[in-house]
Amino acid sequence: MSNKQAGSPSALAEVMTLQEVSRYLRIKPEQISKLAKTGRFPGRLVGNRWRFLRQEIDEYLTGVDMKDRANTEGGKDG
Repeated sequence: MSNKQAGSPSALAEVMTLQEVSRYLRIKPEQISKLAKTGRFPGRLVGNRWRFLRQEIDEYLTGVDMKDRANTEGGKDG
């Protein structure tokens, strides 16, 4: 059984920097930022720096469509 409780910092999604994502995926940072700028890779600009949620990256890698996921989370059934 996990000691993590919902809402605790350790239970929140892991936020990654562009460099961390680059190492994780073994892809050049420039390629990642280009994909993120065009909306083809899950990321957000915070100020002038890219931030990524590891869960979204993992879902992207497993083929979960971001638009389908957004519809599901919004209570829509496709």
